[in-house]
Order: sequence, then structure tokens, then C-alpha cells
Amino acid sequence: MKAKKILSSILALCMLLSMMSICAFAAETLVATPENVASVIASAKAGDTVVLSEGTYSPISVIEKNITLVGEVSESGELLAEIVGGDPAIVGHRFTGTIKNIKITNAFRGFFGEPCKDIVFDGLYIT
Repeated sequence: MKAKKILSSILALCMLLSMMSICAFAAETLVATPENVASVIASAKAGDTVVLSEGTYSPISVIEKNITLVGEVSESGELLAEIVGGDPAIVGHRFTGTIKNIKITNAFRGFFGEPCKDIVFDGLYIT
């Protein structure tokens, strides 16, 4: 009987620890503005989504990250986050992830990355 109680306690402790580790590594959604985008991207962890809120952004660097970078979209489908200028507008170094719903204007190149792999581009508007 005592061994069964100890085994039940150990099992309960293992379940609690595994649930805590799952919560500790849950992906987050972080919201960036043109003023804080660099620090928000720097603080992002693997699997996080960084939402670029409405505004005009300077070129963005994404270094050694596995994140989703997504621009805010209006109800009518208009892209509200715009990166203006740069060569390139978005630079990735050891970047893996998704870049989505961002308008890029007046940039010599939209994206440059080295070495990067498994990148998904979705809904970019480059002029």
C-alpha cells in the first residue's frame, strides 16, 4: 500500500513537471511598433510570432531566429505594416520562419539572407 502511494506521488510529480515544461516553451505573440521592432525581435524565442503593427518601418534585421514575422492587416485586407528603403528591406542571418503580410517599398532588395533555410514568404507586396 505504501509503495503504491509513493508511486502515485512520483507519477503526479512527473505529470506536473511535464506540464510546466510545456507551458515554459509555449510560443508567444509579440507586438512591435516602428520604435521598438528591433528589441521585440531580439527578445523573440523560437516559434514566437512578431506582429508588426500599423506603421512605417526602417529596414529590419532578423538574426539567428526561428520566428514568424507578420504585418497587421485591415479588415478590408490592406497591408498596414510597411518597410521603406534598405538594401535589403529585411535581412536574415541564420533565419528560419515565415515573413507574411508586409508591404516593402523603395528597397533595392526585399530580402537577403545567409545562411537561411525553410523560409516561407506569404502575402508580401513589393514595389
